[in-house]
Order: sequence, then structure tokens, then C-alpha cells
Amino acid sequence: MTEAGTAPVVQISGVDKVFGTRDKGSTVALSGIDLEIAPREFVSLIGPSGCGKSTLLRVIGDLVQPTRGSVRVNGKTAEQARRDRDYGMVFQAPVLFDWRSVEDNVKLPLEILGRDKAYRAKRAREMLELVELGDFTKHMPYQLSGGMQQRVAIARALSFEPRI
Repeated sequence: MTEAGTAPVVQISGVDKVFGTRDKGSTVALSGIDLEIAPREFVSLIGPSGCGKSTLLRVIGDLVQPTRGSVRVNGKTAEQARRDRDYGMVFQAPVLFDWRSVEDNVKLPLEILGRDKAYRAKRAREMLELVELGDFTKHMPYQLSGGMQQRVAIARALSFEPRI
């Protein structure tokens, strides 16, 4: 338990991740990771390139399975939290669809969730204003700087109101 007796938002216990290599070797990406993140806590993962920061985030996001250990998100397995859309994820690269406008990229999760057209438009505008891109709704991703593209990805991740 975290301070004040509240359950952690993320709880990682004894997580290892070992990747096999083509030559039958292995690469240890994570070893014995224990971490608890409290509600409203802001955590930064800092370390040199290749130390496992992204791998740990992928394990938490249920994009990669740990070799050993357990991960709980909002008291659920990482898989269930992903299925319940408990979190939004922004990748290192913005991963925007080039054929969709900025606004339409932000609307995508809402379309998948079956939200009505008026709600999608309103929410996309709100999120683009939040990341200070309200004047760029009709632009295409290739018309934006890298930092602006990353902010579109952040707006998209926040559009469906994830808890994390």
C-alpha cells in the first residue's frame, strides 16, 4: 500500500524481461523490478539508452509480457487494465496516420469506442486546445513539426479520458 492507505495505481513485483536473440542467446532487459506508483504521483524513468525504460513501460501497458513477476494496474492485471482502457499511451514516435488530419487522428479512439460524431468533434477540439494546437485541426501530420506531432499523440491519448 502507498501512503495514506490508498492502493497503488501501478504495482510491479519482481518483474524480469529477457529477450531471446537470433543466435540463441539472450538479452536481459529488466531484472527484479519492484515499483509502486501512488494515485496522482508523477514518476520519471531516467537512465541511459538501452537500460529498459521503454521495456518497463511496454510491460505495464501489456504490450510485452514479463518473463517473470507480476504487474497490476488499478488493481487489475495489466491485460485487464488494457482491455478496460484504463490508460492512454504515447509512444516515443507519434505514430499518427498520415492520411488523417490532426483532428481526425485525435478522434480515432473515440470512433473505435463508438462515440457519436458531435462528441468526437467537441472532445477533439478540447484536447487540441489543451495541447495548444487548436489552430491546426485541419492540418495533416506532415505539416507539423516533430514536437507538434507528439502533442497530437498526447491529445489522442487523453481523448477517451483514461484514468492513467
